[in-house]
Amino acid sequence: MKKIFFITALVLSAPSWAFSQDNHETRIASLEQQVRLLSKQIKYLERQIALQDGVNESGEQYTGRSANRGSTVTKAVDACTDAQEDMFCRPDSVQCQKY
Repeated sequence: MKKIFFITALVLSAPSWAFSQDNHETRIASLEQQVRLLSKQIKYLERQIALQDGVNESGEQYTGRSANRGSTVTKAVDACTDAQEDMFCRPDSVQCQKY
């Protein structure tokens, strides 16, 4: 009798586990989408701040802010590639300023 109860409980819990896995995957996909959207909004706001600070004096300039130079260069190159072709966005052409 105990074996039948155990097997029945196992069989009935399997669909709920599968549903739970699908639910987690859906939540993760939704969170990843929200992170992408927030990242784009942050880049937009950083550009607006740079324009208000007078950083964009002439030509196309892309900015990134961070305490780490490598991270800043990556953010600037990412902003450039979002706006135009990759071939125009080179890390060696990034100039950093300390504020």
